[in-house]
Amino acid sequence: MQNGKEPYSSAIASASPTSTEMRLPQHTSWNGGETGLSYARERDEETGAQRWQRLLGLLKRRWKVASLIFASVMGLAAIYMALSPKIYRAQADLLINPDKPSFSNITDKIMPLGDLMGQTGARSQETEVEILKSRTVTHLALGMLPKQDRKTAKDSMVVSIRPIRQTDIISIYVSGRNSEKANAYANAICAAYLKQNQDSSSAQYSGSADYVGDQLKNVRVTLDRQRRALRDYKIENDITDLPTEAEATVKLIGDMTAQIKTTTAEVAAGQAQLRDLKGQIAGVPAIQIAERQISEPPAVAQLKTQLTELEGKLITARQEYVPQSPEVQDIVGQIAALQARLKKESDTEITGVRQAANPLRLQLAQGISETQATIWGKQASLSAMQHSLEQEQQDLKLLPEREYRLSQLQSDLATTQAIALSLQEKFQTLNIQKEAPMPNARVITGAIETELVSPLLKPTLVLAILLGALCAIGGSALLDRLDDRIHNEDDARQLSGLPILAQIPMTREKGNPLLVGDSPSPALLESFRMLRTQLVLAMPNAKHSAIALTSSQPHEGKSTVAANLAIALALNGKKVILLDADLRRPQVHVLFDVVNTSGFSSVVAGLASLDEALVPVMNNLEVMPAGPTPPNPPEMLDSVEARDLVRSLQDRADILIIDTPPVPFMADAQIVATMVSGVVFVLSTKDARRHGVEKAIELLEATGTRIPGIVLNKQDSGSSVYYNSYNKAYLTSGTPNS
Repeated sequence: MQNGKEPYSSAIASASPTSTEMRLPQHTSWNGGETGLSYARERDEETGAQRWQRLLGLLKRRWKVASLIFASVMGLAAIYMALSPKIYRAQADLLINPDKPSFSNITDKIMPLGDLMGQTGARSQETEVEILKSRTVTHLALGMLPKQDRKTAKDSMVVSIRPIRQTDIISIYVSGRNSEKANAYANAICAAYLKQNQDSSSAQYSGSADYVGDQLKNVRVTLDRQRRALRDYKIENDITDLPTEAEATVKLIGDMTAQIKTTTAEVAAGQAQLRDLKGQIAGVPAIQIAERQISEPPAVAQLKTQLTELEGKLITARQEYVPQSPEVQDIVGQIAALQARLKKESDTEITGVRQAANPLRLQLAQGISETQATIWGKQASLSAMQHSLEQEQQDLKLLPEREYRLSQLQSDLATTQAIALSLQEKFQTLNIQKEAPMPNARVITGAIETELVSPLLKPTLVLAILLGALCAIGGSALLDRLDDRIHNEDDARQLSGLPILAQIPMTREKGNPLLVGDSPSPALLESFRMLRTQLVLAMPNAKHSAIALTSSQPHEGKSTVAANLAIALALNGKKVILLDADLRRPQVHVLFDVVNTSGFSSVVAGLASLDEALVPVMNNLEVMPAGPTPPNPPEMLDSVEARDLVRSLQDRADILIIDTPPVPFMADAQIVATMVSGVVFVLSTKDARRHGVEKAIELLEATGTRIPGIVLNKQDSGSSVYYNSYNKAYLTSGTPNS
């Protein structure tokens, strides 16, 4: 040993791995055994309530910036309202096509005439809008204004033409700085449109009237020619009232056809009734009635022939005489006498049936007799009517061809007369409209009053409030994004994806920050009780466990947290050893006010024994300072001797607490992480930065080390919801001893 440096050289020589050839980490479980356990962070998706809480927290932190941005936007809105010129809008409404013309069917059949009529008819709403926007209407409207107002209307007024859907109304809007001039210009546009419409209609009606006049002359010539042809035909064929005769014949044929159909139906009905009666009489018992087949005797046939002849004579007589004439009544009497004889003959045939005393049989026989007589009479009448119908149909076919020719001449004449009458009416209407044209629109609402359209107070105020709120939130979010600090537990949890084990409040008192002395802070004491409970619950029934504490940068208070955690565990009856493995900037010996001449580095280098380096500071708690600073801390920490020392300390205590350097700046904490059961990450919301925390946790995760959670240090108790509610509910009752 030379100058006390030989142990360090031996320790370095025994540490075979270099910085690029580090040993594979051996993970120690909570019960002290080796395991391949690795820990992965779980980041839960934020709920809607959490997002609102984050937003409210953001606005609370940046309320000054948010208020300034919101006030700036509202100020700009006020300046806009004060400096913007007032714009007024006038409105006038036009009703298009109030009286749409209609044309007769005859004039519609004349295609050229129909086209011309369509020129003066209703136009589409879109067409009228385009006409209102045309240069012609604009020029006419400007010309109707006073000379001094024309330039203002042309250069600074805005005209908008908008049709109202599903109506025939078109609204004209004129916007300008002068309300009276806007009203005048809107009314001038309406007047110009009506004048242009009248001029256009007059020109269209003039051409239509000329065309209709020429057509009327041609039709009149045709009408004269057709009248002369009809007159010559009647004189040549000596025709007086041929249509009346033909009409009577057609009517008679129709009546006879209808009567034949009726009589045929009656005969069919009588025959059906006769069959039914025969079927009924056949069902009467044979022992009471002996019957014979009813047949038509020669006398009946002769009577039916006479009856048919008389029916034919009756039809002929009714055509020549009135129904009450003697000729008609005489034939009717003869027909009635023949029908009576037919009934008598039928009764004779029926009475020839031998009857027993059966009233039903007699009643059915009487019905058959009457029905048979009726059928014979109807058949005779039907034969006579069919004969007469054939005769009338032959007479109708024999009507002279002159009737058809006469009808054709009369039909042509009637059609020509109707066309001439319609053309005459249309010609007169077009002449009137040509002289005094009526526009196909009228003003239903003139521009009388205007409305202020810009600037509007309510919409501007609402828009300014919304825009101010959005800008305030956006500006606060941007500033918060540029700010790399971690402000509260939500930021820490969201950034790391790790649970919050405890929140350590910032103590305002100067002096010893440890949980020792006469009156430690109740909030501080309870926070470490919570941390102790969280860790004990995480390792139930665990013996000889090792926990390392680290941070993302210096001055976050990890050494103080490690010391107070060791004190809290010792107060709970656990045998605890606090090891200071921060070989670069050790703080444990300062906190407990012990000498640092012998410690961790001395034992690893073989300069001191384990018992010499351990310093009892309170009941159940021993402290091993870092010892003299070695020239190569990573190599010493990764040596076999260091690992053996850690295992020896674990065997001597229930829980070994190790204070390590910050993670991102050196490999010391990563090396120690491979020797312990878990690493508690200490984060100060006053000092930590997002980038450093993310980098530190990534480096720890690369070792496969379990990270049970985060300890938030230096928390402002006034800004924490947890501590506010805790102070109200618990701290008022006093602080019991641990």
